[in-house]
Parts: sequence; structure tokens; C-alpha cells
Amino acid sequence: MIKPYVVKWVQTLESNNNKIMILDNLRIHHNLDVKQELEQRFQSLKYCPAYSPELNPIEMFFSSLKSYLKYKLIATKS
Repeated sequence: MIKPYVVKWVQTLESNNNKIMILDNLRIHHNLDVKQELEQRFQSLKYCPAYSPELNPIEMFFSSLKSYLKYKLIATKS
């Protein structure tokens, strides 16, 4: 299970009550232990809306990567 690793990583974060942590809706981000650790280190936690790829830059990268790979797959089959 990934929870112990995430909790341990969160514990390494510097406490700073002047910062806000913005999270996507990954299930582990809603885990009670992880959430408690984050709340101890940040002023508040904000979650992105349920499906908001435009607010999560890695989603744009994944979209480009998938398009590139599809193009390469089609090109190699021809």
C-alpha cells in the first residue's frame, strides 16, 4: 500500500502555515492520515474540481504524449 510512503514523504515537508496546498482528487490525497499530516503543515488544503485537466499542467503533458505515441504507432504500422 502506498499510504505509509505518502505519509512519510509529507512528514518531510517543511511546516509553513502561510502556504496553501493545492491537490488534485487522487484518492490518497483524501486519506485521513495523509490529510491530517498536510493540515499540520499548511494553512489550508484546496482541491481541484473533479475533472479539471486545465488546472493540472501534467494533464496537458500526458495529452501531448498520448497524441505523439498514437501518431508513432500509426506511422510504424504503415
